[in-house]
Amino acid sequence: MKTRKADWKAYFQLIRRANIPLLVLLGYFLVQLVYSRISTDLVPFASKIYTGEILDTAQIGQYVLLVAVMIAIWLVQNLFQYWFTYRTDRQFQLVTWQSMVHLPMAALDKQNAATLPSRVTSDSTKLSMQFLQMVGVLTSVYTIYVTLSNVRKDSAFMAGFMLKMLGVLLLWIILSSVVCGRFKFRASLRFQETYAAFTDYITERLSNIPLIKSSAAEETEVIRAVKEIDGQYHAEIHQINVEYITTFISQSCMYIFQALVLLTGAVMVRSGTLDQAGMLTAYRYSLTLPVYLITIMNAYLTVKESQGCADRISEIVAAEPERCQRKKAFAMEDADITFENVTFRYGEKRGLCSASFTIPANRVTAIVGPNGSGKSTAVSLMERFYLPETGCLRFGDCLVEDIHLNEWRRSIGYVSQDTTLISGTLRENLTYALHRPVEETELQQALKIANLEDFVAALPKGMDADLGELGEKLSGGERQRIAIARIILRNPEYLILDEVTSALDAENKAAVMGALRKLMAGRTCVLISHDMDMVRSADHIVVLDEGSVQAEGNCDQVIKNSAYFAECCSAACQ
Repeated sequence: MKTRKADWKAYFQLIRRANIPLLVLLGYFLVQLVYSRISTDLVPFASKIYTGEILDTAQIGQYVLLVAVMIAIWLVQNLFQYWFTYRTDRQFQLVTWQSMVHLPMAALDKQNAATLPSRVTSDSTKLSMQFLQMVGVLTSVYTIYVTLSNVRKDSAFMAGFMLKMLGVLLLWIILSSVVCGRFKFRASLRFQETYAAFTDYITERLSNIPLIKSSAAEETEVIRAVKEIDGQYHAEIHQINVEYITTFISQSCMYIFQALVLLTGAVMVRSGTLDQAGMLTAYRYSLTLPVYLITIMNAYLTVKESQGCADRISEIVAAEPERCQRKKAFAMEDADITFENVTFRYGEKRGLCSASFTIPANRVTAIVGPNGSGKSTAVSLMERFYLPETGCLRFGDCLVEDIHLNEWRRSIGYVSQDTTLISGTLRENLTYALHRPVEETELQQALKIANLEDFVAALPKGMDADLGELGEKLSGGERQRIAIARIILRNPEYLILDEVTSALDAENKAAVMGALRKLMAGRTCVLISHDMDMVRSADHIVVLDEGSVQAEGNCDQVIKNSAYFAECCSAACQ
């Protein structure tokens, strides 16, 4: 699998954006220093007690006091650690989600939508440990210094010998860290990618269980799942192999160091240059000193592993967000919306090609055309999900792109054929993003207009009934009427209705259309529909074909100038 190189610049930009709690980290570092100093000073006390000074009450008293202080400091140290870890995880999750929701649609289209959740939920929670490891590096350097100072009190030769051995081991560990770090980064990246792909597969298949069962494709999906699971399994094995090698290097260094200190100390005891207490102190320090060097190695490896997660998050965080603030506020009198020679493509797929047409103010404009003619593209450009490649949109004499983005979008009410609801209650769906208090009478009026009164009355908890994940407990018609009620509550200045009655039966269609006609009255409205009765009732009609404008005008004018529209009208009359 081809992997990209680590991007250190994006990595540090992500850390800066996360605004981690540095004061908490500083507190953790200071407590670590105190804990390390006390634990180091305990060794000589223990050595003296082990060598026969057990009846020295002063020694025992000091030892017990230091142990008690260590326990208290350990509790404080863990408090700082947990506080920093969870707070930092929260910050990374927050900055990732903020960046994600502010990405332009063009940037989101380049991402795999099914893998994006893992960027927030799992990748962003693996970054806090690197900071604790870096604190561990500084603490380790300090502890090595204190340890060698204590050994020097008993034997300058032993302290010098241990220092030289540590220098050799440090060079070996640094070399191993650089080599292993590269493999660690690639292994982490490979694992995260296979994990995201597997999660994508399971999520997508679970949402299509009815299709799988109706196609009797259970065994086919099991075979496909084996391939996905095997991919993740091999990525995990690769990651474990890297872990095994790094563990072998670190453990071998530790045991070699201990053996050399033990042998050297034994020779010195026999020659009389070191007493037994000093020998025991040196040996006990030899059990911990390599651990501090290994901490330095693990810190680098943790940074490289975390960078595998940060690499994917940085793509999102470093991307240019949508710019809401523009030259003008949207406090303008109603005006026509004009497409001027607009061209837009989705990659190689044509959307609009030098299209020019007008959406008159305070009138209903129907945009019609065969599938793939550019209707949805026109709506997406109106919503400013994308920018035209060439040409422009104007609101009166003002360029649309110069108008404050959020003010523009809030003024538009959009109901699509694929109605989207959020997981939650009916009330939460109806009042979503209203940014104002809503009276109960206002809610009831919206339900009445959208023909939802009987539906709500039948719900066990009424307005507070849970609609399930993305409204899965509802029929298509019920979801569409809820979306219409939401638009009624928003009371936008402009409406975009995209196949708004496609999921309604005849009875509900008549009721909802009556409500929509009241809502559409006196507003600028864009209507996309294959229902020719709705289209012919529009004030203005635009016919698109292969991204170009075929005809524009009132119904009679368009029938004369568009063979496609004339055929549609003829078919509807039969």
